[in-house]
Amino acid sequence: MCTYRSRVALVLLLALLGTQLVIQPAASAEDVSGSATTESTSGSNCSSSDQSDCGGACSTCPGKARAIAGLAGKAKLVLNVGGMTQDADAEKIRSGLDVLDGVEISVANLSQGMAWIAYNPAETSPATIKKQIMQLGYSIDGIIGDVAPLPELAKGHERCVVYVANLREGDNTSRICGAVDALAGVDGSRLDLMWYMLLVDYDPGKTNPEVFKQQLLELGYAAGLPGETISFPGETK
Repeated sequence: MCTYRSRVALVLLLALLGTQLVIQPAASAEDVSGSATTESTSGSNCSSSDQSDCGGACSTCPGKARAIAGLAGKAKLVLNVGGMTQDADAEKIRSGLDVLDGVEISVANLSQGMAWIAYNPAETSPATIKKQIMQLGYSIDGIIGDVAPLPELAKGHERCVVYVANLREGDNTSRICGAVDALAGVDGSRLDLMWYMLLVDYDPGKTNPEVFKQQLLELGYAAGLPGETISFPGETK
């Protein structure tokens, strides 16, 4: 079953991304405000002047970043799924996954041919999740990511999100997380390949999100903090 925190996070994602997400139990309208929109793939900055929420209308939406950060304590499995040809297939996968014990949130994206599952590793496993999808009549064409949960934040420490773009072939997770984890003041990081976000736990007395963004740029990736315009390597600061 969904915890209250994960339910609130999912409702926010539901408002930002429309019908891609499902939840059990259903949330009330009071849980979140704002209308559903489609995320832009442009590098434009957030339209919200206070960076509180752009309604999902930009590529570095603060609201979506907060929602994903709120699920950092869950394991994430990202799969390439074959056989989805219509919206009904995505809904069938979501519904089929939601009945599994330990599955907190499921996302099926028809256009990308992907499924994203937040789950409790003490109650279920990637093998069980993949088996369920195959029993529904679909194929597993590959594992894109299997992300371990971040531990509970240390007292006085903070968690941030950095949007990442221009991912390339190869092990982006090891390259990015290895470099960021080596920075002074960083407790740990996780790369979510469904949402193109790097989550970082850190000591604000020793470092800050701008340092992580600059590290990504030095590695050759494009990056941006929530609400910012995406920056590209070599651009004049």
